[in-house]
Amino acid sequence: MSLSQYVHDLLQTALEGLTGVTGAAAPALAARFESSDDQTFTIGNGATGAAVAPVDLGAVYGLLQIECLDATNIAANTTLSLEVDRAAAANVKTVLSPDTGATWTPVVPGAGDFSIMIPFIHPARFVRCILSNAAGGGDVVLTVTGFDRVA
Repeated sequence: MSLSQYVHDLLQTALEGLTGVTGAAAPALAARFESSDDQTFTIGNGATGAAVAPVDLGAVYGLLQIECLDATNIAANTTLSLEVDRAAAANVKTVLSPDTGATWTPVVPGAGDFSIMIPFIHPARFVRCILSNAAGGGDVVLTVTGFDRVA
């Protein structure tokens, strides 16, 4: 089972437990928390991702997951930032931290794998991922998944 499917199932189970909605009403609940298909965002060797076209999740989602199964080509002390928009790829804007108002930039590992859930974005359909340091030694492949469809 993929991590995105696991998160989807976990959210649905938690909501069913909180609301008591099961049986015949459960499909409507599941539709509310549907997830997007996983979208691949590839940052080429020597690039940061700033020039890569945003991925299209196909609908607007309120929660994002960014996953990397091989972070070998990410330099140490590299941060990740996101640009998102709900309506058009040409209008993506930088995601800010709700706590500080500054650009949201978590440090990502330069080896192994990682998965980040971003619950505080404005609802988004288009997503661009940007590294603070250029990929080195090969491509960096990120998987972007949306959860909690809002439109």
